[in-house]
Amino acid sequence: MSIQFVLGGSGAGKTEFLLRRALRGAREDYRSSWILLVPEQDTLAMQRRITLHPENPGKGILNIDVMSFHRLAYRVFELLDRPLPRIIDDTGKVMLLRESSERVKDKLELYKNQLSRPGFLSELKSQISEFYQYRIRPELLEDAAEKCSSSHMGAKLRELSLLYRAFLEYMEERGYMVEEELLDRLLSFLPETKLLDGATILFDGFTGFTPVQLDIIEEMMKSCRSLLFSLCLGRGARGALYGEHRASELFFLTGQTAEKLRLRAEKCSCPILPPIDLNRFDALTGRARNPSHPLPRFQNAPALDYLERSLYRYSAAGTEGRNFALDGSIEIWEAADQRMEIERLASEIERAVREEGLRYQDIAVLISEPEQYRDLIYRCFLAAGIPYFLDDPGSLLDSPPAKLLRAAIEVLERAFSFDSVIRCLRALPGRTPEEENEIDLFENWLRERGIRGAAAYQREWEHFDSLRRKLAGPLLRLLSEGNERGASASRRISALRGFLTELRAREYISKEAERLREIGEQNRAEELLRGMDAVEELLLRFSELLGETRISRREFSELLDAGLSEASIRIIPATLDQVVIGDLTRSRFSSPKRFFLVGVSAGALPGSGKGTGILGDRERALLRSLSIELAPDQAEDALLQRFYIYRALLNPSEKLLLSYPLRGRNGKSRKPSPLIEALRGIFPGLSIRSLRHEPEEIYTREELLRSLSRTLPLYLEERERKEAREDKGESASEGREAVEAPSEGRLLSGFSALLRDPSYRDRASKLLDAAFTSYQSGKLDREIAEEIYGEILYGSITRLEQYNRCAYAHFLRYGLQLSERKSNEVRALDLGNLYHLAMEELFRELSKRGQSLPELSREEACALSDACVLRASEQYNERMMQDSARNRYLLRRISEICRTTVWALSEQLRRGDFRPAFLEKDFHLTRPGFRLSGRIDRVDLCETEKSIYVKVLDYKSGRTVFDLNRIYEGLQLQLATYLKVALEELQRDYPGKEVLPAAMFYYRIDDPILDYVPGEDEDGGEDRRLRALRVDGLVNADREVISHLDREFQKESRVIPVTLREGKVEERKKAIATTRRFSALMDFVEKRMERDAAEIRGGEISVNPIRESPERSACDYCPYHSICGFDPMLEGYSYRRSGKKKTEEIWQELTEEREDSAP
Repeated sequence: MSIQFVLGGSGAGKTEFLLRRALRGAREDYRSSWILLVPEQDTLAMQRRITLHPENPGKGILNIDVMSFHRLAYRVFELLDRPLPRIIDDTGKVMLLRESSERVKDKLELYKNQLSRPGFLSELKSQISEFYQYRIRPELLEDAAEKCSSSHMGAKLRELSLLYRAFLEYMEERGYMVEEELLDRLLSFLPETKLLDGATILFDGFTGFTPVQLDIIEEMMKSCRSLLFSLCLGRGARGALYGEHRASELFFLTGQTAEKLRLRAEKCSCPILPPIDLNRFDALTGRARNPSHPLPRFQNAPALDYLERSLYRYSAAGTEGRNFALDGSIEIWEAADQRMEIERLASEIERAVREEGLRYQDIAVLISEPEQYRDLIYRCFLAAGIPYFLDDPGSLLDSPPAKLLRAAIEVLERAFSFDSVIRCLRALPGRTPEEENEIDLFENWLRERGIRGAAAYQREWEHFDSLRRKLAGPLLRLLSEGNERGASASRRISALRGFLTELRAREYISKEAERLREIGEQNRAEELLRGMDAVEELLLRFSELLGETRISRREFSELLDAGLSEASIRIIPATLDQVVIGDLTRSRFSSPKRFFLVGVSAGALPGSGKGTGILGDRERALLRSLSIELAPDQAEDALLQRFYIYRALLNPSEKLLLSYPLRGRNGKSRKPSPLIEALRGIFPGLSIRSLRHEPEEIYTREELLRSLSRTLPLYLEERERKEAREDKGESASEGREAVEAPSEGRLLSGFSALLRDPSYRDRASKLLDAAFTSYQSGKLDREIAEEIYGEILYGSITRLEQYNRCAYAHFLRYGLQLSERKSNEVRALDLGNLYHLAMEELFRELSKRGQSLPELSREEACALSDACVLRASEQYNERMMQDSARNRYLLRRISEICRTTVWALSEQLRRGDFRPAFLEKDFHLTRPGFRLSGRIDRVDLCETEKSIYVKVLDYKSGRTVFDLNRIYEGLQLQLATYLKVALEELQRDYPGKEVLPAAMFYYRIDDPILDYVPGEDEDGGEDRRLRALRVDGLVNADREVISHLDREFQKESRVIPVTLREGKVEERKKAIATTRRFSALMDFVEKRMERDAAEIRGGEISVNPIRESPERSACDYCPYHSICGFDPMLEGYSYRRSGKKKTEEIWQELTEEREDSAP
């Protein structure tokens, strides 16, 4: 028996040496036993490598076994005919920890309130797994607690000991064993088996060993013929192999492992043979190597060989690296973003396969942040037709079957809310287009009617009843069978399994998997099916572990989420010839020819660490001082990452490519990793290739289409610049520096190739149409317009205002009658309608009582306001306003605002002589070509001996401000029309008196929040509140009219927008107009509406949104933006600019226009 180390840097041929040793030894003595012991994830690749090895012509390995420690354990149990232990995985640990921790909950202080958090149970599970791996028992934690100088640390260790001990006892009672304990069981059985007697065991791929693995190795030393360990020790490593090593050394882990093995060998008197140094001797021939020659892996890549000698060994780096900078075996790419990074990666892979004759299996990709790149890789590689295997076991939590389960539970937790029901329907994969369309229609129908609650789904529906039965049946049974308060875990799980069965979840999953296979996504199809199996296995495990334990619905949901998070989906690659994509620490790559390192950004490579769990770095250091060994802390892990990076960079045999993006997925800028500068320090001549400033290399139709979609706009932009320079008489070299646009010939040849391909013709045509699209305003034929609208245009003033905002939006709404999806939720429009109804109710009630608003006390007014709001909500939609806490709050808020409104309106009426005469007055305005209908919120009158003065008031719940410019543009036509209609009707009612315009106002219904003023009394606050609620609009400049509107003001009115200065009326916000100007304004508005109606009936449907200011345009909040395609950057599209005339200019123009049109 003996042990021996096989040393060498990455690429020295350590694995190859061990394979040849095993194959030759097994061939020379077929009775000998050879075992290759590798990490679990390497077993399949190692078996394949042995089978295909040139030294194995017969392709048989009868006396060579490839095993991991765990597979060795199961082999021993099988040979000794011992029953397999009941092993629980990480999910099971979380379940059992919940149960076992309840036993000691009352003894805890620090963790007592955290036990109900599944996140804490997951952390506790990881910590206990670490204790298992490093052979730490509860007694050791208790001893450490007694020796701690920190009382908090001592309490923490004592409580961890309690939880750990309770877990062990519970495990023993139930007859379970954790996976980490499997090797302890193996260790106890090893002396009984003859499997290892006289065997040669070769260890490969390990960076270190846990204490229990070292114990097993020690036991092997007693019975095996020899043990060979391959250890990574690069050229130029400092110090001896054995002895103390500093953690900052690159090969610290190798030295630490060798020292531990040496001590174990000495303990059992096992000879240690001189190490085999493959840095100095050739792995194939055994002859001494020339130190200047590259290692075997890097025979065709001298730069990579130099990198192996220099990386993270700063004394080794020098000017020699300059000689390797241009041999092409190392490249660094800089991409604008992650999408460009992956698209160029796919393009380079296709180029290497097509031009260099590489196979996909010759290429490997390492991703620094798999979660950031997973979706991009899927889309880009699928589009390019690149087969790949992502060696990153996905969480079961993200699988479609798990999402369906969680969505079903959410439906129950949220009492069949709209969002939860729709999410559950859409969680079911494999839906046909017909089913998808039905769900879309069902979503609209459900949203409009506001259906929610389990009771609603128990009744038959007039529409979508088959879909209701399909979903609600399983969900209602799930609700009745497994959702009772205090139900047992097994009952809840049985109900979930029944739900999946009744919904035919596996059938849908299988259909989706078949679809994925048809498009070449074998791995994703297998992952989907495996996810369904894993969910069913998880539910069985839950039932087994929790049994009849009573558990609340919330706890069950949280535990299920925790279990799904812990479980992962692992699949076997569907084919050999595919690109392997992995991560830094877990994945193993078998010397690919081409190796891509993606996402080499600061904070990603090296990573920033994920924390150390329950025990922090300081606590780990304290335990280490007490001779308790645990996993590396964050500082040590950061140093270890250098070793993993060293191994990763030296995976390829021919070429290494590193890339980094300048922006992340969130749009934020990112910096390159320090590794980039480290490489450029080793190779001073190594330049960074910017992918942003170079043309793409095209190898597939998909890449060609993608490239044309990016470069065609550049070509068009440059052509426009060139034409603009020529128009100015400038030469091509003058003006702005030209963009790097493609040539016209290249574009023509590219589109020609796509248009000849039937599978790309349609997409290429659409791209050309989009690129050369220019908008040309058009009109409907008058006959078609009249067919749509009729000979007489019916509608409201709002309709004409919409037309003046944008003719096309008017056409979509009133011509095609397109509308947003209806919803049962309370929206701003509903609030406005409620305010109007409440005010109408209030004034009608006052009219019945024969009272006026100013006559009421404030308390009486508030009580009446509340009663009117309640009646208004009942009339409008009582169910909607009471069906949620949010809506009930909104109703209370409406009541509060209406109280303030009633007080302000009362004060405004009290200070003047006007009294409400008409409330919510309907009217019809008929003119040649159109008939408009509307409703005036309130008309107030003041009657004198000779005259009737008229004031119209329009309630607004939004921020509507009177603006003469907006009236001129046709955007505020209501007030002037209301006033004109009221004047005409009243003149007929009072033929003996002159009916004159007094004012037209907007009143904003609001409850303003005022700034605090120190020392202000209540009256001062009320005064400021009244000013804040002052009406806004246009007032007749006649002093008599103003005095009737507000009898009390001396300088500045608190209720109307009028100010006196030196005894004269001063315009405030241009709010004053003479009777003549009022008439001119009303006449203008009437003619404007006649003109607008004529244009509509003439077929005007131009996309012509108005822009009133840089911050305000008709496109703001427009629901039709996705239909019209308006883009001011496209030729033909442009905003109509608001003229923003001065007030006097508008009045002068209106007055002159009226005089010109007078008979």
